[in-house]
Amino acid sequence: MTAGIRDIKSKYDIDPREIGHGHYGVVRKAKNRETGEAFAIKSIRKAKVSRLDSLRREIDILQAVDHPQIIKLVDVYEDDKFLHLVTELCTGGEMFDRIIAKTKSAEGHYSEKDAAVIMRKILDAIDYCHTVHNICHRDLKPENFLFKTEDPSAELKIIDFGLSRFEDDQKYMTTRVGTPYCKYSHVGGGLD
Repeated sequence: MTAGIRDIKSKYDIDPREIGHGHYGVVRKAKNRETGEAFAIKSIRKAKVSRLDSLRREIDILQAVDHPQIIKLVDVYEDDKFLHLVTELCTGGEMFDRIIAKTKSAEGHYSEKDAAVIMRKILDAIDYCHTVHNICHRDLKPENFLFKTEDPSAELKIIDFGLSRFEDDQKYMTTRVGTPYCKYSHVGGGLD
């Protein structure tokens, strides 16, 4: 899958505390031993991945893209049990959480100006994916956007390219993918 077995701990000090998790693995903070720079490491248990070709495609896509609104893949490590994806660290939380926080604020929602700035960034990144690389993300939702920092004007990053495809992979994409339900349906408007 990668260039070979490499020990991620030879380059990074990894915090044992999780900062996120998903079906296949966990995300932790890590620090480059040489530079002191902080990163996120997504550790994916290989035994849990039924289709390694999908994981390889996600890595290929992340290695191909270079855009300010797309999470930057820095390195990939593999050991006997895990595949480790080293990415830039985003500490500002999900867009979903910011939307909910705005509904509880005095304003009650994103202003039209703030929403326009965010939409411009999202559409610019999607245009880049489609136009420059023929990539279709296939799972865009507020949970798949992270803010770089907690600052209200922080950069927004698209994450989770696990369902993405190079549009050249096949003539038509016919498989239904994405998130068919809203895990927060009580918040309003979830699918039943």
